[in-house]
Amino acid sequence: MRDKEAQVKEKDQFHKNEIANNREMEGKIAKTERMYTRLQQEYQNADRLQDAFNSEVSIVVFFSFDASLNSVSSCSQSPTLRVAVPLCSSHP
Repeated sequence: MRDKEAQVKEKDQFHKNEIANNREMEGKIAKTERMYTRLQQEYQNADRLQDAFNSEVSIVVFFSFDASLNSVSSCSQSPTLRVAVPLCSSHP
């Protein structure tokens, strides 16, 4: 009879320990899930910021290229300045 009681107490203690371990694991899982959610939000925010930055860079590059083209085309349409350069120097 005492042997049976000892086995029951041992099984009861094992059961209590397993319940405590499960609660601890559930807490760790919940903490990990919260961290995952936070990191996912940070990633999405960083991704949006990267997209916005890329858009701004594209706009700057476009307008810089457009300004360069306008500058080149205005130079090609303006009259050229011709300077007479002597072919021979009169110095001995």
